[in-house]
Amino acid sequence: MIRISHLMASACCLFLMTSVFSQDERKTHEEENSEAKEPIEEVVIETRHSIRIHGNLLDYTARAGTIVMREEEGKPKASIFYIAYSKQAVEDSSGRPITFCFNGGPGSSSVWLHLGAFGPKRVLMDKEGFPLPPPFLLVGNEYTLLDLTDLVFIDP
Repeated sequence: MIRISHLMASACCLFLMTSVFSQDERKTHEEENSEAKEPIEEVVIETRHSIRIHGNLLDYTARAGTIVMREEEGKPKASIFYIAYSKQAVEDSSGRPITFCFNGGPGSSSVWLHLGAFGPKRVLMDKEGFPLPPPFLLVGNEYTLLDLTDLVFIDP
């Protein structure tokens, strides 16, 4: 069993090791890493699906992509990942509501809002509401909100 004191000692050693570098060495290291990074670009992948909700067939579009966040000068700074679902065959989409689902942060993404509650698919659970052992199965989510509102799941 790892003790807290061992973890603290390891963290202190790591901190001391990283603070040993001079400012010039750190800058050089950061410059080398920035040159090796991939350019930040917006990417969208779109697919079409159907689901049966309360006995009615609902056709929808799924989009997975990134939105680029830019500095004031327009230089790309970061990207945010999202998955969005929109109902197809809507006559006037300007009047259709959109629900944005955020959750957590590192270690607590919007996955359970997405695959456990509101998305068009959900993880199959046992009678008590616990996930079955792997491999996990996705099934149509008869409780999705997609029949009432388009959905956007954001994982910063």
